[in-house]
Amino acid sequence: MYNLTLFSALTTSTGNEYTFVTPLGVIEPTFTLTSNTTGGSVVLIDANDADDATIGDSGPGINFNRSLTNPTGYSGGNLTWVQVIQSDTIQRQKISDSSWQIWSQSGLDNNVPYLSVSSNPNYTLDAPSNNLAAVADPALYKAFTRSDSYVMWLLYNPGKPNSVDVPLGNVAWTWGASLEWNGTEWDFASASAPVSAPESAGATPSISLNGPGYSFTGFPSWSAVFINNYPYPFTNE
Repeated sequence: MYNLTLFSALTTSTGNEYTFVTPLGVIEPTFTLTSNTTGGSVVLIDANDADDATIGDSGPGINFNRSLTNPTGYSGGNLTWVQVIQSDTIQRQKISDSSWQIWSQSGLDNNVPYLSVSSNPNYTLDAPSNNLAAVADPALYKAFTRSDSYVMWLLYNPGKPNSVDVPLGNVAWTWGASLEWNGTEWDFASASAPVSAPESAGATPSISLNGPGYSFTGFPSWSAVFINNYPYPFTNE
C-alpha cells in the first residue's frame, strides 16, 4: 500500500498548511525472467576460406525465457521483449602499417518488440555473427576483434487505455572474440587491439529485476536504431 499526496493547501485566515493524503493500492503481476548460454560458444566457420569465413555461435549465443501470472481477479496485459545495444565495437588491424581501424555503435537492436522465436512469444534468443570477408579481408587486414554488450528488457503493459510499458527486469550480457589471420586461415588469438574483446558467447548474464524486494532498474532508452547487416564505416584509431 502506498500513500499518494493529492495536494497541499495554505489557509489565508490562520496561515496553517494542510496536506491531503489518500492510500493507493497497487497490484502487479508475478513474473519470471531467465536466461542461459548453455551450448553457446564462439566458433569459426570456414576459417580457411577468405571469402566465406564467419565468426558466430555453436547454437544460440544466449536464450531468454519469461512467464507472467496476472493478479487475482485481473485479466489482460502483455509482455514485450526490447533489446538495447550498449556497445557494438569492431576493430581490424591493417597489414600495411599495423594500424587499427574501429567501428562502434549503440542503440535499439532492430525493432520493438524484439522478435520472439517461432510461435512461442515467451522465448527468444540472440546469436551474433560476422562474415569476416565483409569487414576484414585477409588481403588487407591481419587481425580482427569484436566486443559487444547488450541489455535485453522485459516490459509489461496492463492493456488498459492510456497505459504504458513498464520494465519488469532486464538481462545484461556480452559477446565477442579476437582473431588473427595466420596466412592460411583465421584463428582465435589475443589480439592487442585498443579495445579488448571477451572470447566467449553470452558471458555470464547478469539479471536485474523490478518488483517486490527488487530495486527499480529504470527504463530502456536509445537514440538510434540499428538493423542487421548495417554498413560499417570504419575510422582510424
